Amino acid sequence: MTEEHIRRVLTRYVGELRGLGTRAFRHDTAALQPTVTMTQPVTYHGPNLGRLAEHAMWMALHVLSEFLPEGGPAQLDKANRWLGWIQCALMIIGLVSIEEARDHNRTPAPKPATESAPEPGQAPREQRHRDDPTRGDEG
Repeated sequence: MTEEHIRRVLTRYVGELRGLGTRAFRHDTAALQPTVTMTQPVTYHGPNLGRLAEHAMWMALHVLSEFLPEGGPAQLDKANRWLGWIQCALMIIGLVSIEEARDHNRTPAPKPATESAPEPGQAPREQRHRDDPTRGDEG
């Protein structure tokens, strides 16, 4: 992924987390409690989801400011690793699916070339077809 692509993806995630009312906060990861024990089903998440969202938002903002600074040297390897962790956290929270994260990481397809402008004095293509008596009513 390019620097600009990573920046776009992280900016999107920060916006989505802010939209949910999440604040950016760096949590001491040692203080996070395991959410699954031998007596709880895997579907039980406990109180850590909010902390995970806050930490993911802090990480996204940290990547944008420290690893991809505007006008400064980019640390793409580190930014990509952190993006992977952030996306995993967002999957756990339920904000994105694996497929959505994969799509976010894909390089956008190039935009198709636009049709050239009509010659001076010539109507646009759509109008030329509409005014063409040989085309009938279909177009």
